[in-house]
Amino acid sequence: MVITDTEGKITETNQPFRDLFGTSSPEVTGTELGQYLPERQDTDDTGEQKRHREAFSCELTVETEHGKHRNFTFQAMPFGTAERQSLIGIYIEDTEWRRAEAKAQLLTDVTRRVSGAESVFSGLEQTVEAVCSYTEWRYGEVWVPAETGNYLAFAAGCSTDEQTEQFLTKSTSVTFEYGEGLPGRVYESQTSEWLADASTEPVAVFHRAELARDADLRAGFGIPIIVDQSVVAVLCFFLRERRETDSRLASDITDVISGLGELVKRKQIEQQLKNQNEKLDAFTRTVTHDLRNPLSVAQGYLTLAQKEKSQEPLEKVASALDRMETLIHNLLTLAQEGQAIGAQEVSSISEIARKAWQNVETAGATLDVEDGLILADSIRTQQLFENLFRNCIEHGSTASRPQATENTGTEVAVRVGPLDPVGTVTRFVNDGTAIGFYVEDDGPGIPAHRRGSVFDEEYSTGGSGIGLATVKRIADAHGWESECTESRDGGARFEFIEAEADDDAPAVQTKERHSQQDRIESMTLPAVAQAVCSRRKNLVVYDPPAELFVELRERFSTADIEVTSQRSKAGRAEVAAELHVGETVLATFDAARLREFVPEETVSDDNIPAEKTLLKTFHRRDTASMTAISHEIEDRAHRVGEGKLCVGFQSISNFDDQHHRYEQLATTSLDVHTFAVSTRERFDVEEVTHHSEPTREIARSWFVLYNGGGTDQYKSALVSVETEPELFTGFWTDTPEIVDNLFRVLQSRYEL
Repeated sequence: MVITDTEGKITETNQPFRDLFGTSSPEVTGTELGQYLPERQDTDDTGEQKRHREAFSCELTVETEHGKHRNFTFQAMPFGTAERQSLIGIYIEDTEWRRAEAKAQLLTDVTRRVSGAESVFSGLEQTVEAVCSYTEWRYGEVWVPAETGNYLAFAAGCSTDEQTEQFLTKSTSVTFEYGEGLPGRVYESQTSEWLADASTEPVAVFHRAELARDADLRAGFGIPIIVDQSVVAVLCFFLRERRETDSRLASDITDVISGLGELVKRKQIEQQLKNQNEKLDAFTRTVTHDLRNPLSVAQGYLTLAQKEKSQEPLEKVASALDRMETLIHNLLTLAQEGQAIGAQEVSSISEIARKAWQNVETAGATLDVEDGLILADSIRTQQLFENLFRNCIEHGSTASRPQATENTGTEVAVRVGPLDPVGTVTRFVNDGTAIGFYVEDDGPGIPAHRRGSVFDEEYSTGGSGIGLATVKRIADAHGWESECTESRDGGARFEFIEAEADDDAPAVQTKERHSQQDRIESMTLPAVAQAVCSRRKNLVVYDPPAELFVELRERFSTADIEVTSQRSKAGRAEVAAELHVGETVLATFDAARLREFVPEETVSDDNIPAEKTLLKTFHRRDTASMTAISHEIEDRAHRVGEGKLCVGFQSISNFDDQHHRYEQLATTSLDVHTFAVSTRERFDVEEVTHHSEPTREIARSWFVLYNGGGTDQYKSALVSVETEPELFTGFWTDTPEIVDNLFRVLQSRYEL
């Protein structure tokens, strides 16, 4: 209790008041009441005068001398005469009913937001926003299981100021394996966890401790959302101050979040029903649309057979009917099993395209195919080609072009071929298949402002709009990125590019990427290393003469093609060698053709490239050889004395033995950058730029990249990923294009 005089100065207090504010009676007497109220209540003179004439109340939180926070409602009543009016006020600590009321409001708001959200993801994002707005949590985030891989990816976050916004931004690229970090432990245990001060925890306990210090985030709380005994998401919240387990705050959030499981489950069912209805609608339209191609062909040849009284056109009719039967079977399988594509195999672009061409009414159109290999479901890809060819023929008449002349004619020329992989990361992970393929024509083309919507079902220039939508669905099912652009003759060009595997990127975040450069920058270093090693070629030579075998091994020693020997296969004496990637045979060679690869100057076949630069893969526990390669690259950089050198040490403790070496590098004009998961506040070598990155990518990656100071002949790189303790998979190379692309990968993810 507190009593003031007519001027608002305190004249009397009781012991609970003095205990609450940690003061004594002499200290508080004569002070302003406003010192013990929230700042927003400490108004101007008019407000102060009104305050002493009228009853009022306000809410406040008091931090005690022991660091605890207590919530109160202050109620004041005037008393005395009009001339000498005083004030008596009491502090009433919040009761359970007030907390229950606030919790009920939060639960109502969260339920409303999740129920009205367009997706589960959106609902969870709105949930953390509601929690941060109703409670004292200053930052919240959502982590969800990745679609592929056993790890959690960042899904959404709620920041309340610039500092927490930076924490949010840097967290988007972080992932947690199950059982790793706060989100991973909560996911694996299916129980909540409280951290008194995340910013002071070791990296093993809280990976983002340094980021938390920068954002002034301290106490943290992680809680799972469980549906049918499985965790579908982990929510984490943080306070500004250190706080031991606050059972009241934890209980309130637990009560709200625990009820989300059923809401999320209902939302998932709603989404599944919506998706099924959309698929059923698309299936119905696809059936009627795709059967038109072979049906038109059959009708045309049947009419021709009747006119000419010939059996030959009837063979075309039979082929078209067979195609219709295949389409019906595949579409029914898709409808029943929900399977977008079947098994993918290395397939010939030319073979698939020419089969598709036979099932389309081509009139006077022509087809030109540059052969190549792609990894695809050939049956579904044939359906993709059929729809593209029909689109080219229906909309690609050269007579419709403004510059057409009487010699132009109405025939459209259609071209198909593999995309050139030169200059992309896939140049050195190429397994003999193209990174993609294109279909183009020499017709009027598609205006630039309309190309982004051509794959939408609503898009149409006279047709149904379904054909290109079907093309997009088949491409998406293969994991291909689809793009509409302009052909070399000004017509329409459709490109389909194989998406790179990226096991470290958050799977819940999708980005539209429309160029090969963007594809490079979307990769991670571990993804590059694993892709390169998984596609290493093997030349199997059958019963080779000793001299030839030695020459072949020497010939391909720098091209990362392993040369091995085997006994001849029964019944295949004409085959002298086979080029493999895994179980896939890319090419076969007879004895005469094989000898053409020796010496190197006579090489003319593209199946086995004659690399003049180095590319070597490895899969080993021998870190000594990796250290030697790393030192060789560092020594090269030291000799050149300029350019950029980027080195990943995984943990900062790995740098300790290299301290003197980097002091020497720092004496040159080199721009040296080191990367590690670090808990140190200061890096020892001041001339070296150190990046403390608590990401899974840095923790797993051993890399040394040198850009040669801008000179191709000095460029070199080693990249490896620790797939299990002390087992590394990776490669090293001095191919300039590869080194340049690796720098692009690093630059896109970290500030260099």
